[in-house]
Amino acid sequence: MRGGFGCTLPSKYVRRFLISCSTWLSCYHLTLVAFISSAFVLGLAVVPVKAQGGPPQVSIFPAQQAVAIGTEFSVTVVVTGATDLGGYQSDIWYDPAVLEFTRFENGPFLSSTGRSAMPVGPRVGPESGRVALGGFGLDSGQPATGDGILARLFFRARSAGTSELTLRNTQLVDVKAQAKSPSLQSGRVMVAGAGSVIQSSSPTSFAMISTIAMLTPAADQRDTEKAQPATGTTNGAWITGGGVLLVITILVLAWMLRKEKA
Repeated sequence: MRGGFGCTLPSKYVRRFLISCSTWLSCYHLTLVAFISSAFVLGLAVVPVKAQGGPPQVSIFPAQQAVAIGTEFSVTVVVTGATDLGGYQSDIWYDPAVLEFTRFENGPFLSSTGRSAMPVGPRVGPESGRVALGGFGLDSGQPATGDGILARLFFRARSAGTSELTLRNTQLVDVKAQAKSPSLQSGRVMVAGAGSVIQSSSPTSFAMISTIAMLTPAADQRDTEKAQPATGTTNGAWITGGGVLLVITILVLAWMLRKEKA
């Protein structure tokens, strides 16, 4: 084989040179591809992904309680897992032979971020035992997100017996007028006759009441919580991505050394 200056080059050296160039280019491209791939994997790992929870839930609290005839008592309608809540509506059914509905108040959740809230209803059917009620926010401020009390209902115990407090036709509406149907958890009230001993509700009632009282943080507290980065998630992602990058780099170097020895 003749070179550019007319000299003859041994073919074995040319072959070695071409093989060396080919090997170097292959290693270079493979290393580049491995680096880009691992960087991509690292980027996916570092980006925090918000956990997707289940649907919101609306429930009666307490789920079960006992009262005496003639006493007035209240139950609360609690929402958990709400997102950008703009309003709500619900029907509560009860036994009119056992209970008498007296009044309704909007809960603090809709106005927990500083927005004004307006109650809707109630529309009461004393004979059927149905109360239709709701509420909505008026301002264009930050909507409520999370858990809190939507409404408080007051009843009077009319006669001895048991009445279910059943939630129906319940919808949560966000600020974009998108309605969601939450999961529902109804309640029960047991009315004891004269002279009966009224036992307390569940022993965890006071703890649950304290929990509900803390379900509606102030607006500045919500802003602080949103501003805090997901430190644990980010650190774990960096460690995972760094490990993947290190493993890929070691494999590429091992392949290059084997090719060099060969």
